[in-house]
Amino acid sequence: MKPERNTPSAFTLLPLTASHGLMHIMAVALPALSLLVKEEFHLTNTAVGMLSFAFAAAIGLGSIPAGLLSDRVEVLRLIRFGFLSTALLSALLLLARDFRAVTLVFIGMGFFLSFYHPSALSHIARSVRVNRGKTYGVHETGASIGLAITPLIAGFISYYYGWRFVYVFLAVPALFIVFLLFRKRGDNNLGFYRWWCFR
Repeated sequence: MKPERNTPSAFTLLPLTASHGLMHIMAVALPALSLLVKEEFHLTNTAVGMLSFAFAAAIGLGSIPAGLLSDRVEVLRLIRFGFLSTALLSALLLLARDFRAVTLVFIGMGFFLSFYHPSALSHIARSVRVNRGKTYGVHETGASIGLAITPLIAGFISYYYGWRFVYVFLAVPALFIVFLLFRKRGDNNLGFYRWWCFR
């Protein structure tokens, strides 16, 4: 019997893996920037720690409604919406001038970042019938690479432009992902990834 046609390769999963990495870069950049945020707003260690906690809690708790939505709404649409909303909120960091406003922006960003995991994992589960474990493994490498390079990216951008611009710069690849996903809206199979990688 011939193997299933929807068996993915590392190349067809590259875009999804990159999206996973970007999600984790945006999620982990704040702790890497905590000292700069603390210095700007003259915060205590407890206060800046609570900011990171609120951001992480929004990501975690937001996964519950995101998971429920992924069972009812087209998952690529949820990923588009999450990245687009996060990119728009990133721009608001340039306008937020007090700690309360910054906290609200990060809570909002955390909530919309939470849309990624339930949607992406649901998409893989629905699209891949063979080598599913390998597919999840390749997908997870994006998170590991994103976590590893986040301090380097955050440190470099903040050194030259300030901590607020880290998320503004990260909004650019987020919008690029939204554009590519919009081009293939409604496509729920891995043929999308073949198209994205010019295969």
